[in-house]
Amino acid sequence: MKKSAEEEKYEVDKEDLERNFKRYLKDKEWDRLVSFFTPYAKHFLQKFKELKATFGDGKLIKSVEDIMLAAILKNYVEYDFVVGNPPYVRTRKFSKEENERFRNEYCTPYGSFDIYLPFIERGIKWLKEAGKFGFITSNKYFIADYGVKLRPFILNNCKISQLVDLSFCPDVFEEPLIYAAITILERRGGEIINDNTVITTQDNKVSIAIGFKNDREILKDILAHSKEKEYLSNDFRIVKISQKRFSNNNDFWFDVYAIGFDDVLEKVNQNAEALIKNFEVQGGFMGFEYHQAEKFIVDSLPPQVEYKKILPPSLISRYRILWGTKTIDIFRRKFEHPYLLFAPEIRNSLWEYFSKPKIVVRGVAKEVSAAYDKEGYALLVNVFGIIQRTEKGDLLYLLGLLNSELIDFIHKIYFFLARIPEGSLRYPKPFWEQLPIRLPQTLEEQALADEITNKVKQILDKVKLEQKIENFPDEYIKGICIATFTLKTSHAISCNNG
Repeated sequence: MKKSAEEEKYEVDKEDLERNFKRYLKDKEWDRLVSFFTPYAKHFLQKFKELKATFGDGKLIKSVEDIMLAAILKNYVEYDFVVGNPPYVRTRKFSKEENERFRNEYCTPYGSFDIYLPFIERGIKWLKEAGKFGFITSNKYFIADYGVKLRPFILNNCKISQLVDLSFCPDVFEEPLIYAAITILERRGGEIINDNTVITTQDNKVSIAIGFKNDREILKDILAHSKEKEYLSNDFRIVKISQKRFSNNNDFWFDVYAIGFDDVLEKVNQNAEALIKNFEVQGGFMGFEYHQAEKFIVDSLPPQVEYKKILPPSLISRYRILWGTKTIDIFRRKFEHPYLLFAPEIRNSLWEYFSKPKIVVRGVAKEVSAAYDKEGYALLVNVFGIIQRTEKGDLLYLLGLLNSELIDFIHKIYFFLARIPEGSLRYPKPFWEQLPIRLPQTLEEQALADEITNKVKQILDKVKLEQKIENFPDEYIKGICIATFTLKTSHAISCNNG
């Protein structure tokens, strides 16, 4: 096309087009390839003719040629192989317009997604049937909330050949990567399915490899054993599973660390219901509301105002709410006693939710951390509140279960992939909602549940006493002041009535 434009020949020579293809490609269906490109070539040559007549600028024509050729390669050509290592950048760092463009052009972005998600979607769409895909990315999409649309997209459109988790092997690549994974896929036939639910189930075997040794040779060792059904050493583990496993998981999780614990999980899930059946899980301030609340947060209370104490994640530990015990940062400001003043800008439904008795849990922590809130704290980002939804649900019984080693174990095998560089783990809303909770169904089970509830009450009483001792003499003086005020008020009322 470039030569034709330079010679001002604006007709497509099919023989010349085929001859040029043969310079760069081998063993192709030449007639089909020429037929495919001919109408585009004609269109571009006519545009070159118009541009040259208008501007007389060869450099402009060359630029347009490059752009149009890139558009063809990007949107109309199918490939046998697509490989890549896209950037890992959370889109909250992008402008609103850039975020909207990603969401409009691709079907997989969700929430505060990472930019490698649309890269994966684009790569899959480029493949021809049975084409191969290989990307190095973060492993977060395996389990993270923002991967909830990407995972079914992969399951609907691809056979997963291999997933290699390299969380423990940051130095495998020349530039160390945090929580890297290798995803190997094969494009299935048919039209691309953009549905967010799995409507086609592949029954192929997926090779799952997890590296433990931080050594660059680990990939060669994994490759050498990749055909084996199962392999275990101190350096890495390989196991093969059916792709159906992922299709049947909550939110289509790629739960590679839960493989091998199926018997235990089956017993845990037996006769249990998801927590969300009897309890409601709700987050604290999020997004715009969170930033809007900044002006209503104070460190000392003006007189006669409606308020709530603010509870960030750092003030929650097992069975304890640590409000007022340490200085915290909120909006880059230091607070010792953070309060939220009521304002019309705060949703009534959110304020009512904060007021209810609830279990409060951290969204990021080193272990499951749940406490009982009967005072009605306002919750910040990364704090979830769990309130009773049905008569069957008992908050104190649930609190005992949530703080157990069993729940911590379940979280780690499902969400170990969701940990962050500082070593903490993420506890997203779907984890809490889908937790298997067995409520008492027989008299014997009810007796056990009552025992758990009584133990929790004892723990809470002990914590309350310990906190009073820790805060002595402030708590003691406060108690005397309240008692004195109550006594004086009662005396004044009785005198007036007399």
